[in-house]
Amino acid sequence: MDISMQIVWLIAAIVFGVLELITTSIFSIWFVFGAVVAMITALFNAPVLFQIIVFIVVSAVSLLFTRPLAAKYLNSKTIKTNVDSLVGRTLIAKTEIDNLKMSGKADLDGTTWIVVSDDDSVIAAGEEIEVVKVEGAKLIVKKKEAGGQ
Repeated sequence: MDISMQIVWLIAAIVFGVLELITTSIFSIWFVFGAVVAMITALFNAPVLFQIIVFIVVSAVSLLFTRPLAAKYLNSKTIKTNVDSLVGRTLIAKTEIDNLKMSGKADLDGTTWIVVSDDDSVIAAGEEIEVVKVEGAKLIVKKKEAGGQ
């Protein structure tokens, strides 16, 4: 039984499409595009080697040009959780923050945290500070700029 290349590319497109549907991330849609275009070249009786090259090129080009857009729009609703949700929060320095003296504390959601300045500047007690990042059990902070920036 001789199977035409159009059928082979159609089956490949279906298999890649099903894989795309059962995965939770963008995984094989690029190969669906490549297989469909290769199937079109097979309809015009292009040589098999040409069809394979078309499949590879179309898959690669669609991956390079559409993945950044898809990732941007599909992952735009990521919700920060746990430690990531602390970055950007505004606090009040409970004690003077001095990295050389290894002093600095601030309260966050009922818990007292050790805080250090991101640029080694001294920040007075009572100043507004902003969490820049979290390292272990320490908050890395900077002095909050006047005007909310």
